[in-house]
Amino acid sequence: MFHDDIRYLLTMDKLWKTRKPPVPLDLSQLHNAGEGSSNGVYALKDQRPWSIQECVHVFRESVGSLSQDYKSSGYLTWDKDDKPAMDFVTATANIRASIFSIEQKSKFDVKSMAGNIIPAIATTNAIIAGQIVLEG
Repeated sequence: MFHDDIRYLLTMDKLWKTRKPPVPLDLSQLHNAGEGSSNGVYALKDQRPWSIQECVHVFRESVGSLSQDYKSSGYLTWDKDDKPAMDFVTATANIRASIFSIEQKSKFDVKSMAGNIIPAIATTNAIIAGQIVLEG
């Protein structure tokens, strides 16, 4: 997901003629990096973007936690207030963002975006339903 997939994308030369190509992430180089550092920023962990080392650390922890949840219940559900789920989404999104040279987001920002998805869907459905009634 972070290395082989990116290597495959790099073989598509036409994609990278007008944009910066992604840089594959070699997780083995980060394996012993631990949790990383706060990059000198004095803020709560959830209110600042994590370093790549922190993202990899949180990714591994959240996959382990989600795997245990799946083994115990047989299914996983998405909830923006579920710590392992938000940690997984935030870490994965930030690792991918780093690979593609996109600005990373804090867990707080990601949770805010996730909280806006359901209301946006409901609003869109209401607008479409209204348009259908007006047409009929």
